[in-house]
Amino acid sequence: MRQKLIIIGLSIFCVGILTFSCNDKVENTVESKALKDSLEAIKVLDIVSHMPEVIDRKKIIEDNSNGGRKLSVWIVEKPGRSPYYSIAVGEDAGNTESGQHFNFHVYPDSMRVLFYDMLNEREILPEVWRAQNK
Repeated sequence: MRQKLIIIGLSIFCVGILTFSCNDKVENTVESKALKDSLEAIKVLDIVSHMPEVIDRKKIIEDNSNGGRKLSVWIVEKPGRSPYYSIAVGEDAGNTESGQHFNFHVYPDSMRVLFYDMLNEREILPEVWRAQNK
């Protein structure tokens, strides 16, 4: 009888240990994915912020407003329904209104950036966009 109680006690103890370690691994996996996603989003925003068009427009906006307005880059939509990040670049006029200047799609697997033409609902290679907007 004593052996049965010891075996049952050890079994319960082992199940408890296994449950705890499985939960810890699940939490670590979730935390790792969240960290990976955050780092990816930061990289996407950084890539777009360093595009020549964004840098040039930022300087124009800030110079013309004597520093009163800023150009911001933000994520409109993360990959999910679509395979890319939808990124907007717009002007902060210091109130609730803002003017959007550029839209981009960034594919996280390759970090490929394409201009997005909202009026015609199409993606444009940066080289093509630049040639069209000289």
